[in-house]
Amino acid sequence: MSEPFRRTLPPPALAYGATGILPFAAGLALVATGRTPEMRQFGLDLFVVYGGVILSFLGGIRWGVRLPAPDWRHLGLSVMPSLIAAGCLLLDRIQALPLLALSFALVGLFDVTRGTHALWPAWFKRLRLHLTLAVVSLHLALIVALW
Repeated sequence: MSEPFRRTLPPPALAYGATGILPFAAGLALVATGRTPEMRQFGLDLFVVYGGVILSFLGGIRWGVRLPAPDWRHLGLSVMPSLIAAGCLLLDRIQALPLLALSFALVGLFDVTRGTHALWPAWFKRLRLHLTLAVVSLHLALIVALW
C-alpha cells in the first residue's frame, strides 16, 4: 500500500503526538495541585500559551499541505487557527480556555471529516481524532478545576 494511504499510525507520529499532550497535562496538574498561587498561575500560563502554539501549528500544517496548489480559500482557512491563537494569548487566561477548547474541537472536526487524498494520509485522521479528544478533554478538565 502506498505511503499516503497507510492506515497504521507511524511510530514517530504517534510518539510525538502523544508527547505533545504532556504540556497540557502538566499545566492542568500544576493548576490542580500547585502549592502556591504562583505555581498555579504558571500552570495556567503554560496550558494557555502552549495551547496557542499548538493551535498555530495546526494551521501551519494546512498551509504546508496547500503549498503545491495554493488558493485563497485553503490558505485563508490555514491562517485562522494562528489568528485565533494570537487573540487567545491577549485574553485573560481563564477567558481564553473555552475559546481554545472550541477552536481545537472545530479544527479537529474539520480534520476528521474531510476526505482523504494524497495530501492527507489516512492515518492522520485517526491521529487527529485521538489527539483532539485528549486536548479538548484536558481543556474541559481545567475549566472544571478552575470553576
